[in-house]
Amino acid sequence: MGEAAPGGVVFETISQSAERCGHYCWVERRLFELTGQWSTRPGEPGEPDGPEIRVRFSEWSAGHAGLAERWRARLPVRAGVEAAALVVPPTASLADVLERLDRAAAPALQLAGLATVVLPRLQAAYAEHLAHASPINQGPIRAVLAAATRSTARESERGRALLPGGLQGGLQDKSQGEGQVETWAEFCRDLEQALGNASCISPAARAS
Repeated sequence: MGEAAPGGVVFETISQSAERCGHYCWVERRLFELTGQWSTRPGEPGEPDGPEIRVRFSEWSAGHAGLAERWRARLPVRAGVEAAALVVPPTASLADVLERLDRAAAPALQLAGLATVVLPRLQAAYAEHLAHASPINQGPIRAVLAAATRSTARESERGRALLPGGLQGGLQDKSQGEGQVETWAEFCRDLEQALGNASCISPAARAS
């Protein structure tokens, strides 16, 4: 992070700002890919709430695609800087957690991990950056941060509302092997532990 000015505004260097935008772009692009894939996966017979969840995944995929493109547009275009090289995972733990979500067989587990673990941390990162970004030299970035904060909060809230309460009693995740039963709450606790105390983008405190 760059130097702090009165009022909490932080003046990031060009390289620091570019690095953050590249991380945001990677996260949103990965969420676009995952939610798009999840929306088209065939469901299991009798799967509870699967079709409705898949419809939501399809809707959210388009939103993440739009944010990924907006972050890509904020990457620097100048000699000596390869913008594509900046689009990398912010942390290895986040990349691993998203892979674990992708391997989860049940849409409800993917929804729970996304809505209660990943999106709240991403929203916290966006909100923290927006609160400290300079309105003078980071106007375009602030505009994307504001939109991303709103859309991430909305998606998390709607995702939580879809979580089927009956899964508290146990949901078989076939990626765990036959006979293994895991509730979505337990699944999310494991994801939280894997991520630790960092936010999705920076070592800022996680959302409460």
